[in-house]
Amino acid sequence: MPENSWLDLLVSSTSELESPRRFFWWAGVSCISAIVKKNVWLDKFSYKLYPNIYVLLVSAKSGLRKGLPVDYAKGIVERVNNTRIISGRNSVQGVIKDLSQQITVVNPGEATKIYSDAQAFLCAPELDSFMVKDEQGLSILTDLYNTHEHNKEWKNSLKSSPVESLKNPCITFLAASNEALLENLIKAKDIEGGFIARTMIIHESVKRISNSLMFKPANLVTRDDLANDLKRLNLVKGPFEIPHDVRVAYDSWYKGLDEFNYDDKTGTMERIGDHVLKAGMLISLAESNDLIIKMNHFEEAVDKCTEAVIGTRKTTIGVGRAENAEAAGKVMRILIEQDKYIIERSKLMRLLKTDVNVLMLNMVLDDMGDNGKCILLTSRVAGKIYYQLKEEIAMTYKNFKKEIN
Repeated sequence: MPENSWLDLLVSSTSELESPRRFFWWAGVSCISAIVKKNVWLDKFSYKLYPNIYVLLVSAKSGLRKGLPVDYAKGIVERVNNTRIISGRNSVQGVIKDLSQQITVVNPGEATKIYSDAQAFLCAPELDSFMVKDEQGLSILTDLYNTHEHNKEWKNSLKSSPVESLKNPCITFLAASNEALLENLIKAKDIEGGFIARTMIIHESVKRISNSLMFKPANLVTRDDLANDLKRLNLVKGPFEIPHDVRVAYDSWYKGLDEFNYDDKTGTMERIGDHVLKAGMLISLAESNDLIIKMNHFEEAVDKCTEAVIGTRKTTIGVGRAENAEAAGKVMRILIEQDKYIIERSKLMRLLKTDVNVLMLNMVLDDMGDNGKCILLTSRVAGKIYYQLKEEIAMTYKNFKKEIN
């Protein structure tokens, strides 16, 4: 990523904190989404795609400091001070009521802000305590996600309550949870009914680093400075452009998705195209206000959203150890046979096409890479992704096979 990217600054400045790197990256993307709201969009010809996103940071166990990136994001957006922020303990009905009302925000030394549109940043360091249990809660959030479908108004009409009207709604949602709590919050209807398909789930099982914080981190940037760098986004408005070569690359990538079987009940893969475009817009805005999705933005968006699909698989579907181990064995055998144990991603997928679906493959690669066993190196050259098995691992595997044969 270019050094002038605000996301790069956020991630590098928090490198000595224990929260996983990806948690901070996605919290940063959520900040940008919340700040730009509906001021920017991409023309999909049949509808406008806005860069509002839903992100859920999930830790496999407690102690991964998942709440800190959410708190960072909240603090940064508060300091930019251009949108509503809803946090704390809520019910979905309470959130709707808040969004239906005009509010006035007065901060010392700043112009008074009046918010009448239902555009907001919902953030919850602990999802379990943010949302009072409501059978319809996640279904309502699912409906509100589709910003282009409620271009002017969204109405909540219940028999026992007055009609509540949300003007020009646009919601960015960032929350954190762990696997144990998530099981009680998300039901089958949410998994297969659309909420999960609209949510980028970032799953982590290990801390980024161990740090007692007895000494001040060397590169830590204050939230004030991080927010000041994003205030330029108050000036951005209009449609995004996509150069022809990027449109061709996206079109080829998108059509290529149909070549593989996914076993995806959540519907995430059906929506990954728009997820990538939303991420591409936000990555672009992290660099500048020029409203252009360039090739490097598209490529990074694909990488990040693919990682999120892995998180969805790990969190909501579950994979048996035997199935995972069998797929990992097939990947290992292919890597061992390659010159210098290197293979390009599309070739690997072709060789595994009939045996391992792409979701399982991504999980195996994630587990073998930096987010797991650290035995696989990933690189990108001329737009193509390559995987290289570490030589010492390959030799150990070969020697083990000789001994048992």
